[in-house]
Formats: sequence, structure tokens, C-alpha cells
Amino acid sequence: MSITTVVSSYRWCAFLAIWGVTVASGGCSRTPAPSTQVVNAGTVQQYTPEVGQKFSTSITPFAQVDLSFKSGGLVESILQLKGADGRTRPVGVGDKVSAGTELARVRVTDYELRAQAAQAALDQAKAQLAAAQANQKDAKFNYDRATNLYQTASLIKPDYDRAVQQYTSAVASIQSAQAGIANAQSDLDAAKLALHDTAIRAPFPGWIVARYIELGMLAGNSTKAFTMADTRRVKATFAVPDYTLSDIRLGQRQDLRLDTVRETVHGTVTAISQVADPSSRVFSVEITIANPKDTLRPGMIGSLTIGQGQAGLPCLVVPLSAITSSKNIANGFAVFLLEENAGKTYARSHDVQVGRTYGNSIQVVSGLAEGQRIVVAGGPFLTDGQEVRVTP
Repeated sequence: MSITTVVSSYRWCAFLAIWGVTVASGGCSRTPAPSTQVVNAGTVQQYTPEVGQKFSTSITPFAQVDLSFKSGGLVESILQLKGADGRTRPVGVGDKVSAGTELARVRVTDYELRAQAAQAALDQAKAQLAAAQANQKDAKFNYDRATNLYQTASLIKPDYDRAVQQYTSAVASIQSAQAGIANAQSDLDAAKLALHDTAIRAPFPGWIVARYIELGMLAGNSTKAFTMADTRRVKATFAVPDYTLSDIRLGQRQDLRLDTVRETVHGTVTAISQVADPSSRVFSVEITIANPKDTLRPGMIGSLTIGQGQAGLPCLVVPLSAITSSKNIANGFAVFLLEENAGKTYARSHDVQVGRTYGNSIQVVSGLAEGQRIVVAGGPFLTDGQEVRVTP
């Protein structure tokens, strides 16, 4: 956000505050405002920025997936676990399961019958191949004998042609039987796969985040049944402006402070987006953190500092609310200094050059000295040299 936008926002808030006071005092009263303006005062202070730049982030699972049925049917079983009260219950939110654990299954009867039918068709195709091979053996013997007799003019051509045709037909029968076996095997493989897919199994060791099914429910072949999260490693993702990218690199070790567990954890920068978000103009950075003891939970909030090798230098700051527009410099900024004269207090506009923001304060690069009294609230409605009354 630019300093111009920040200043404009404060001016608008100040306007609303004064407008509210006016309405409360009498609505449409036309009584002229007093020449003495009430303001809040503060001082120019020295500030030492924290080393680096701080960012907030939250913990997310390294992987989170939705598990759906591939073979539809009536939900016949759901993994049962023993609860804290000693009774069994269906697996649910917060349960940890191992890789390969069967979480649920639909009724398998139809799929078993389909697999049995496919197996029978395969056996029949193999029997047809055996018969075709036996027939081809006899046809080959007759073909060889007819060929020898025909070459010595001991067999007439029609009988020779008949032997050739029988052999050719026997060869074609074998090819057809082999194709039948291939098709039957494919059908059997598909039936076995469908039977296998009647169950949903955990793809990795992890936690059940959600369960969407109940016993007796009719599930389609794409019905979502569970959501699982893999937290053996976790990710912390945050966004940085372009001028911070020079302080980040892939493989960089990065510390992360988690207030929930009151400890600092260590991670590695594993991803930096190459393109900024089109709306916010920031770049996404991902840190991967080992989590062997499952002490880090998705949703935990943390903070980290980028640029830890840079030393912070003291600077002068004023509250953001003290900044007003300069009357002398286009797109410039100013503050109102408080001056005492003959027992009265006056506000004098003073041009300043500003720098970075630090929370609700902003750096003053030039134009002020430490300890000077300034107007911190009410400045946008003052005129240069106006008498003011300072509230505590």
C-alpha cells in the first residue's frame, strides 16, 4: 500500500470522526466552527527497526487429499476403532491411520460374480485354443502329405486345394482363439480391479480430516468418502513483496516462531513463485518443516523474519496519523509542528520526506528532529499557523 493511500485513509477516518461529532452536537447547525482547533499532540521519536522483515504465516499439511469410491455400491463396512470409552466406533475426524489401511468398502457380491464370470469366459477361451491347436496339428499333417503327393503328381489338384484350405482355416482358428483369450483376460483384469476398488485405502500414513459416509449409504463411483492429511511434514506459506525476494533463496534454512507451542522450529524454503499475484502484487513463498512427532498442527499461526543478516539502523518516526499533504510540494507530505507563543499554542505546517512504515508509525527521512512536538490527530483539518488547544 502506498503512503498516499495510507494518508488518504487516515484523512477520511478523521473526517468521519469530526462529522460524527457535528451530527451529535446538533445535526444541521450552521454555527461557525471555533477558530481554536482541538488536537492531540505527540513527539518525534527515535526507533530502531527489528532486524529483517516480519511476516505471518499458518501451518498447512504437506498433502491433503479427498478419497472417493471408484466402484459404487452400498457401503458395507467402515473401519472400526476402539474409543476412549472402550467401545468400538467408525473411524472419524482426528483418527490417525497407517498407509494401506482399509477405511471403508462397498458391497462386493456383484463384483465377485462379475469376476467369476470373467474367469469362466477366460477358461472357455483357453479350451477353444486347445481344440484349435489340436485341429491345426491334424490339418498341418494333411497339408504336408498333400503337398508331397501333389508334387509327384500322385494327387489331383482339388484334393490338394482342400488340404490347403483346411490348414489355412485351422491357423485362423488359432488366431481367433488367442484373441478371445486376450479379450477374456482383459475382462477378468477389469473385474478384479473393480473388485479391488470396492475398498478405499489410506494412500499414506496420516490423519482423517473428515468423513462423509455412513453404513448403508448408497455410494456412487465418485462419491467422496474421506479427507486425509499427511502431516509427517508440514508447510508454511506466506507472501512477500518484490524487494524482499533478494533475501530468499531455494534451500535456505528458515526459522519459524509458533506461539501455540512456544518454540522455534526450523524449515527449508522449498518453493518461490515466479509470478506475482495479479491483484496483490506479492510473491508466494513455501517453507517445508519436518514434523516427526506431530507437534505441529495445520492451522497453527506463526511468524518469521526474512533478512536476518541485515543490521537495523535507528531512525526517526512519527505516527501515520500525523502525516498530511504538503501545501508547497506536489504529492509531498508534511506534519504540523506545535509552537508556543505568548502563552498560546499554534500549529505550523512543516514539509517532511518519509520512508518505510513500521506498524502504525512511519519513518521521517528529513525535516524533523527527535523530541519535536507535533500534531498526531486533527492535522488534516488545520490551516498553517492556526491556534490549537492540545488535549492530554
